[in-house]
Formats: sequence, structure tokens, C-alpha cells
Amino acid sequence: WLDTFHSFSFADYHDPAHPRLRVSLNARGAALAEGMPDLAAHLTAQDGGGAQIVFRCPPAELAYYSRLLAGLGSAATVHEPEALRGLLQALGRELLT
Repeated sequence: WLDTFHSFSFADYHDPAHPRLRVSLNARGAALAEGMPDLAAHLTAQDGGGAQIVFRCPPAELAYYSRLLAGLGSAATVHEPEALRGLLQALGRELLT
């Protein structure tokens, strides 16, 4: 499922027209994300060992990032965009069916 990643340029992840992805990670989540190149590139360390991820995400990539972030479980709190939160909720429902 991770092979569905699309190739976008660096500029695409800074395009103000794209939704802003914002996630808080606890220390465990930060350590896990450091091993995921597509998340590690966007990590900003926070006090207490946690981290924050903030970047503009091409809309076609939201499903990919929802699967990556779902793998972090409760170590990640997704604040925005709402579309990403909806994708994560749908993944959760799929797990229960």
C-alpha cells in the first residue's frame, strides 16, 4: 500500500494552494517518524522529545499520508486538514468491519 506514493516536486509541498498538514507526535511517534523518510523530512523537534510535522500536502497524497500516519497509532495527533482526518476515520472504520 505504500507503493502508491506519487512523485511530486519539492515545490509541491510548499504550494499555498495545497492543504496544510499538521500533526503532533509524542516522543515515541517522533522516534518512529525519524525512520520514515517521507515524514522525517518534515519533522520539527519539540520540548519533551516530541515533534511536529507541518507542510503543504498535494491533495493526491493525502491518502498516502493517512496510511503512514495510521501506522503511528496514538503516538500521532492529526490536527489538519479535515480531509486527512476523514481518511483516518475511514481507515478506522475499515478495521472494525
